[in-house]
Amino acid sequence: MRFFLHRVILIVLLLIIFLIGSAQKIYYAPGNKNWETNIKEASSKLLHTVYLLGDIKYSPTGRKNLELLKNYIDKESNNSSVIILGDIMYKIGLPDSSDKKFQEAKRNLKYVLSTFDLYKGKVIFMPGNHDWDNGGRQGWRYVKNEEKYVEQYHNREYTYLPDNGCPGPVEVELSPDITLIIFDSQWWFQKYAKPEAGDECGFENDAEIFIQVEDALRRNRDKKVIFATHHPLYSVGKHGGYFPASYLLFPLLEIQNWMYFPLPGFIYTGYRKYMGSIQDLAHPEYKIFIEILLNIFSKYPNVIYAAGHEHNMQYFQKDSLHHIISGGGGKETYIARRKKKTDFAYQSAGFNKLSFFSNGDVWMEIISSDSTLKEEVVFQKKLFSKPVFDSVKQDIVFQYLNFSDSVVNVKVSELYSKGKVTRMRMGNNYRNVWNASVQLPVFDIGSEKGGLSIIKRGGGQQTRSLRLEDKNGKQYVLRSVNKYVEKALAENLRHTIAVDILQDGISASHPFAAIPIPILADAAGVMHTNPTIVWVPDDPRFGIYRKEMANGVFLFEERPAGNRGDIASFGRSKKIVSTTKVIDKTLEDHEHKVDQNEVVRARLFDMLINDWDRHDDQWRWASFKKDKMTTYIPIPRDRDQAFFLSEGVLMGLTTHFWPTRKFQGFDYTISDVKGLMFNGKHFDRSFMSEPNLEDWQSIVTDIQQNVTDEVIHEAILTFPENIYDSTGIVIENKLKLRRNNLNVYAEDYYRFLSKTVDVVGTEERELFVVERQEDGNTQVTVYALSNKKGKVKEQLYSREFKYDETKEIRLYGIAGKDVFRLNGEGKKGIKVRVIGGKGNDLIIDESKVRGLAKKTIIYDRKDKDNEIVKSGETRLRLSKNKSVIEYNRKQFKHNKIMPIIWTGYNIDDGVFLGGGATIKRFNF
Repeated sequence: MRFFLHRVILIVLLLIIFLIGSAQKIYYAPGNKNWETNIKEASSKLLHTVYLLGDIKYSPTGRKNLELLKNYIDKESNNSSVIILGDIMYKIGLPDSSDKKFQEAKRNLKYVLSTFDLYKGKVIFMPGNHDWDNGGRQGWRYVKNEEKYVEQYHNREYTYLPDNGCPGPVEVELSPDITLIIFDSQWWFQKYAKPEAGDECGFENDAEIFIQVEDALRRNRDKKVIFATHHPLYSVGKHGGYFPASYLLFPLLEIQNWMYFPLPGFIYTGYRKYMGSIQDLAHPEYKIFIEILLNIFSKYPNVIYAAGHEHNMQYFQKDSLHHIISGGGGKETYIARRKKKTDFAYQSAGFNKLSFFSNGDVWMEIISSDSTLKEEVVFQKKLFSKPVFDSVKQDIVFQYLNFSDSVVNVKVSELYSKGKVTRMRMGNNYRNVWNASVQLPVFDIGSEKGGLSIIKRGGGQQTRSLRLEDKNGKQYVLRSVNKYVEKALAENLRHTIAVDILQDGISASHPFAAIPIPILADAAGVMHTNPTIVWVPDDPRFGIYRKEMANGVFLFEERPAGNRGDIASFGRSKKIVSTTKVIDKTLEDHEHKVDQNEVVRARLFDMLINDWDRHDDQWRWASFKKDKMTTYIPIPRDRDQAFFLSEGVLMGLTTHFWPTRKFQGFDYTISDVKGLMFNGKHFDRSFMSEPNLEDWQSIVTDIQQNVTDEVIHEAILTFPENIYDSTGIVIENKLKLRRNNLNVYAEDYYRFLSKTVDVVGTEERELFVVERQEDGNTQVTVYALSNKKGKVKEQLYSREFKYDETKEIRLYGIAGKDVFRLNGEGKKGIKVRVIGGKGNDLIIDESKVRGLAKKTIIYDRKDKDNEIVKSGETRLRLSKNKSVIEYNRKQFKHNKIMPIIWTGYNIDDGVFLGGGATIKRFNF
């Protein structure tokens, strides 16, 4: 028996030795074994160098690799770039400053950034799955933390792209001949909070992101393109389903390299190879990602696809796609030696170097930090040769084209000339306006604003849109007046009657609605763009967009972004920013605030003109800095839906139920204010929480006094003459009556918003003071506190909530060592929820409301050092779960009532009909 055990142990030991020894680190495909004979052309001039590195880990291996990279890049000129391919911070990215892991993460990130202190070229960072909290709940926040820290580091011009957790694509010109396209692939795989379609990333659904990817490739088809992302399309590493033979018997080696515990490892390796986690190439969603991108790349030869994710170095040539994995930033993991699977693979830390030469050649070198090798370069190859791009030749071809001062007589669209049945079902709407012949100026891209260049296709699948830029960097938008609904529908609906119904619904929009808005907005005191309606001819200067833009009616206007000191209707703001940026800044510290009265004014103006489509991305913000305080004032944009009609039997039915209740028609009265304002439900609750009813009424009075009958008439007269004759007088009369009753509609909406109100702090320290009053009213005042000593500084917020208006107040501390003091006594009271946020808070509840129900509810972390002083009015909701203190500005949902109708038949009762309703009510 003892001899048998000895034999078993000996066999196991021999098997271990065999399995360990069977792993070979480096692989060359048969055609690449003599790679050292590949020689660059000596006479060709080096134009630009690009270094690729991903998956950095703060470890001895990682530090050695960064030191080697530093040795290379410090010798480079400014005609060079470094691209970090994600997983900058292993394992979860950069947590909040209140997190116990923050200091270590900050130290590691600082070390990585210091690698580039003396480097003269561009450094571009992008996130990977680990930067997104390894796909966890805090991913979006951690990515934004990382972006902020990287871009503020030592005031160096480091770039972190895409911005704000958006997926991209983002184009970066590395040189006139080389374009870098950055795409955050983890956005695709992220299951928790992230920027969504319709936010501010410039896309309306997931499919549109890949349309923009293809657009970027089309725009740069004559240049050399590097497509940089984190996730690879091919791999012979672990994410590709390849594992060392030792894992078949010892799968726990995946956790720690000393765990030689024999188990049936084929279950684990088989799962990773054939099903996979979402980070593995075998996962169904990953397969979709691969299929979409490979289909796009098949149309564009010699794209360089650069990725990380695998902690090693790999190269694949698949047709004309050059696929690089350069993930050896700090760790080395297994690669499989599989013929026909890869051209090169190396289980080593290292990085990739691309060299671009004046003769059009592009060379790749793979450089290893493996100390056992005599040479650092372990593989080199000429990827392809492509002539250097020359933009001057294109300019010469187009210099004699000129459409300026030309006009045409055209119809906007003949799609909506329908018969009586369609008009009964869908309404008359503005069909006659769409079909009317009007005189329009011809748009000349070469002379307009001194000459414009195309930056990119704009967001939105229903419109054809281009972003343009003049010689001074000022941007403009050219957007089709007509909408094209087919591409916005799911694939299975694109050849059904749904297309015809939705396309015909566009007739409810007035094609010239945006033209009178500037005069009306000026009178109302609301910022605005200054649109014109133009005809775009068949112009070869539109390049790849010529076909889709040719011979159409378009709206042309300034793009509110960046420095627009040239535009009076933007307040001559020198810094115009997005809604996302305003949210980030106002949550960040006390030195950024929104002028909430101006938001109320803008939303009341929306109510007046019946503009229902006012989600977050329909706004930009003019910023004005005085001393240390930056104030933001809203700029509404995209006025396509002003004066929207909803006539016909079908629209009459649908506007009574969510989610189509928002399609309220422009009439003499407003029958459903909440429905009309539906798209702004999160916007309004974020930026209109402080003004009280008196503030609203004062603004209403100001609008009523300034938007006079004369102003309305002057504005509507800006329609083309025949358009004014057919619709102008009716629109004028509707505006006048709506203006006269604006106080009624305003109070209705104010009371709806006031039922539940969020009072939101910042990541710095605040003092929240709550004073309950005898009559049930509650005064809430918020003060800034100094970060070190907690001294009371300026007042940030003040509102007296009325008992008959407000049912619930939610106080969000967000972060910092906040103080909440609740005082006062009343015979009745408003429910107050205190959500402490990150940081150790002091919460003192000395308030009292007579009655049985407790009106103060406190939410915070059990595992924090909070100090909570309770009273009989206090109810605690403490948890170790991070979600208990999270602020979600999009948590509000409308209560819904949906009708249910059913029919049936049986032999005894015959046909029967029934009905009911589904009621959904939402709470905290």
